[in-house]
Amino acid sequence: MLAGYRNEMLHDSSLHIFREPVGAVQAGTAVTIRFRMRLKHVEGVYLCVYSDQFRENYSMALSDGYWQVSFAAPSEPDTYWYHFPSRGTGSLSTTARTADARRVWAAPTPSCRPRSS
Repeated sequence: MLAGYRNEMLHDSSLHIFREPVGAVQAGTAVTIRFRMRLKHVEGVYLCVYSDQFRENYSMALSDGYWQVSFAAPSEPDTYWYHFPSRGTGSLSTTARTADARRVWAAPTPSCRPRSS
């Protein structure tokens, strides 16, 4: 648990600042996800979207203090989860997992690390 980092890492899928649109979306709908990461030495944050049959990773860009990415919602209706692996110069690597408004802090799962180019 990384309870001491709650103010440094934040995502709440029920707020428009972090997810647009909020709530369930139709397949193919444009979705923007934002994640606030105020820790030093962070070189990159990624969005890992997954379900039992789906897994996709997106590089996020830093803009106005938030890491963000826009993408089309997956084509198959399902419940999708997502979390935020990060890359940095220090030893801390963190993830915020969420489905709907649920937040849990944990280590990133190896299967959702960013793909190599």
